[in-house]
Amino acid sequence: MQVYIKYMSRIIFSCIIVVSLSTTQLFGKPTVDKLPFSVGEKLNFKVYLGFIFGGNAIMSVKSIEDVDGYPCYKIVSEARSTRTVDMFYKVRDRIISWRDVEKGFSRRFEKHVREGRYKTYKRVEYSPEDSTALLYRNSRKHPDTLDVPGLVFDILSAFYQVRIEDLEVGKSILIDVHDIKERYNLEVEVLRKERLKVPAGEFDCIVVEPYLQSAGIFRREGRMQIWLTDDEYNEMKLHPLIGAQIVKGISFLEPVIPYVLEHHERFDGKGYPRGVGENNISIKGRILAVADTLDAMTSDRPYRQAFQPEDAFNEILRNRGTQFDPEVVRAFKKAWRAGKITISR
Repeated sequence: MQVYIKYMSRIIFSCIIVVSLSTTQLFGKPTVDKLPFSVGEKLNFKVYLGFIFGGNAIMSVKSIEDVDGYPCYKIVSEARSTRTVDMFYKVRDRIISWRDVEKGFSRRFEKHVREGRYKTYKRVEYSPEDSTALLYRNSRKHPDTLDVPGLVFDILSAFYQVRIEDLEVGKSILIDVHDIKERYNLEVEVLRKERLKVPAGEFDCIVVEPYLQSAGIFRREGRMQIWLTDDEYNEMKLHPLIGAQIVKGISFLEPVIPYVLEHHERFDGKGYPRGVGENNISIKGRILAVADTLDAMTSDRPYRQAFQPEDAFNEILRNRGTQFDPEVVRAFKKAWRAGKITISR
């Protein structure tokens, strides 16, 4: 996946950020167990103040470090203004996120900000096991204890979370963000698909816009639009085909091959690999789509915990008539209420 960001700040940065990624993680078949980033990935930003080149920024996955006994991706974002801009508005920002490798949420977050005369340092140590966090600010010796129940993302790790979510044009995703002392659902709207030309070439992209409710990575608030290349989605479409090839070599499973090929099709015709809908999908393929979704949502993934069964049930109901056949969902609901569906972990 390649990323292109346009950041429109009220005062400081009206910029176009062109991003280049390391090739070690860009290609290859992504799966639910493989993240679209890894140690060594580096995003290089060019920042403009109006039409004036204002500086550079780098966002990178530096390493995997231990935080309280848990391996975490150390993600660093640094912004530095040019010498010319330094004369009237010096920027030296460094933001660090420690993202839990297994579960994806934040374990630690640091924010070193210098923008003009404004300077601040803050660090949050998250402890989801006891639903608390410690907030260290500037030169204070003793931290504040915050009540932070559940698993949250800091504003930097939330950017990486967007890259592994299922994105559908016209819909939004919500990410549970904790930014120093404020907690809110970060809405990321999937705006459109667009073909983008940049120095690296031309790419089919999905354009998203996060609606920040806090200062974000920089001190000033502003709008940000992100272009994510559709490469990984196209690769993901191969998943049913690959699954069918695996099953093909197992004699007693060969009768289900047609349904394996169909289980990512959607009732509204917006699925893959063929993009067919309604009765053009076999009834067994439509049933398997519901069963596979329930299994996926109630299973742990490296980037999230399993959904609670009732939440997964409600999500399937919510998508009847679009992703799923309403008649299949009706039968699923009846079996669920009768206690005939069990989930083992």
